[in-house]
Amino acid sequence: MTDGMALAEGALPKVAMPRQARWRFNQKPKDTVQWLMSGAAFAEDAASSSGKDDAEGSASGGGAGGGGGGAAPLIGPAELAQWFLTEEGLSTEAVGAFLGGSSETSTATLAGYVGRLSLGGLTLDTALRYFLSLFRLPGEAQQIDRILQAFAEAWAAANPSGGVMNADVAYVLSFSLIMLNTDLHSNQIVHKMTLEQWLSNNRGIGIDGADLPRALLEQLYAAVKSEEIRRISEETKYIRGAVREGWLVKQGGRIKTWRRRWVVLASGGVLYYFDDPKAAAPKGVLPLEDVIVRASSERPFAFILSHSESAGGRIKSAKAAKSGATRGSLVQGHHAAFLFAADSEEERQRWMRALKMEATVSRTTSFRRASLKLDDKSMCASTSSLTLAEYSGERASSAACAAPVDMN
Repeated sequence: MTDGMALAEGALPKVAMPRQARWRFNQKPKDTVQWLMSGAAFAEDAASSSGKDDAEGSASGGGAGGGGGGAAPLIGPAELAQWFLTEEGLSTEAVGAFLGGSSETSTATLAGYVGRLSLGGLTLDTALRYFLSLFRLPGEAQQIDRILQAFAEAWAAANPSGGVMNADVAYVLSFSLIMLNTDLHSNQIVHKMTLEQWLSNNRGIGIDGADLPRALLEQLYAAVKSEEIRRISEETKYIRGAVREGWLVKQGGRIKTWRRRWVVLASGGVLYYFDDPKAAAPKGVLPLEDVIVRASSERPFAFILSHSESAGGRIKSAKAAKSGATRGSLVQGHHAAFLFAADSEEERQRWMRALKMEATVSRTTSFRRASLKLDDKSMCASTSSLTLAEYSGERASSAACAAPVDMN
């Protein structure tokens, strides 16, 4: 787990982009990047804003649209990298495909992307876990190769090892960790790789053909075996930057039973809970706006999320509608508090630290929607996760895609 690590991307300012940039990028990444870098995007946005101001300005004395007459911002690889890291609602699949591309722009953007991450002091598996939570790794071998090479170079530069490991070794070992992860956690593989097999597979991969320290390889094997390196799936590709995820038990709202849920805390302060890690859509979503976190005695290792202003305050949340015309939609929740419990005191403290950090960040966001319909097929074909991200505040354009979802 990244356990709420303070990484450089969390402190980056957002990049000013035209209003349609996010939606267009999710549909056609390469075309949108060309559009942004050409300057035409801002001209179109200014013209659109100006037209709206002309139509609405008489009632308000003139509007402050996006076309204020200033020079259009220059968009290059550095700005794209920062946008990819700070913009909520971007398709992580589209981001991964673009970063793994072979064009000069993709290569420069990838370098800027990894250069904005603070990887110093992190073990290779911990850094890899976080890195792969930010975007969906593409399936093409050459794209994976480019992305892992850039990651390895950034990690090695941030973690000088005194001659034990350089960028080339980190690159080979990153590939090996991904293969080990698949072997140990795939249901399709019956006979799992043993520690001795792992050690044997990684003999002679050190600098100048040397063996890496056995203790290092044993540590990496144990870390991956105990905790899967989870990559973004097709179903959750719009939930980027998982700060922490894992099993918790959650108390029901009206019926006070406890049920096991897979919980994902996303970067930017949004908590999702699912039936299981492979569920197509969450049971609910909770933006951590005006939320405080504290320990609870309701159950061993429990903690409670409640409204920060008053005892009677309602937490802003969304849950799956179970019946009626809104079945398959997200509707506003009416929780005064959310109760979760971990498996141990150590796990409770980790979750509470991460939640407190993200709740502090999220208080600057605004909560816009009381309910969301996920049944408008005419908008575009996408997953419901984009709309879920939109629910937590300024995270998706008004043209956000939605698909029918049954979350019951």
